[in-house]
Amino acid sequence: GDTVAFFVHWSSRGQPQASSPMIRLSGPGGSYALKGTFKQGKDAEKGFGFIQCTETKEFFGRDVYVNKDMAAALAPGQLVAFSAYLNRDGMPNVHAMEPCDETWEATPGDLSVSLQADIDKGKGKGCKRAWNQMDDWSSWAGDPCGWGAWGWGGEWWG
Repeated sequence: GDTVAFFVHWSSRGQPQASSPMIRLSGPGGSYALKGTFKQGKDAEKGFGFIQCTETKEFFGRDVYVNKDMAAALAPGQLVAFSAYLNRDGMPNVHAMEPCDETWEATPGDLSVSLQADIDKGKGKGCKRAWNQMDDWSSWAGDPCGWGAWGWGGEWWG
C-alpha cells in the first residue's frame, strides 16, 4: 500500500483524528510517488543535498533531504522520481530515487480517505474510516492542545 503523511488533531471526544490534506510519500510496493529537482547542499564537501519538490514544500515547508551516498550519483538540476520517509523529527528524507524526465508521473493512487477523514470531523468516524482503509499505521503522535502533530505510516518507521 501507499505510505502517506498527515496531520493529526484531537476530536471533541479526545481521540486522534487524521486531518486533510495528506501527501503520498511512496506508492504501492515502494514505487516512486514524487518528482523533484536535485540541488547540492550548502556545504558541498559534506556531500548531501536536497530535492526541491512542490508537493513536499507545500506540505512540510521544506525540501527533501538526500544523504551523501545517494547525492553522489546526482548532478545539480537533475530531475528525479523518488519515494520518501519521515525521520524521527518528522522531516522528509529520500528513501529511494532515480533520474527521470519531465514526462514522468507517479502511478495514480486513491487518497480519497483524505477527503473522508474530514467529513465526520468531531464525530469520531474520520479516524476509524482512515484506519480501516490504510495498510500500515506504525505510530501515532499528537498534542492535546490541538496545535497539530504528525501521523506516520509505513514500513520505514522504526
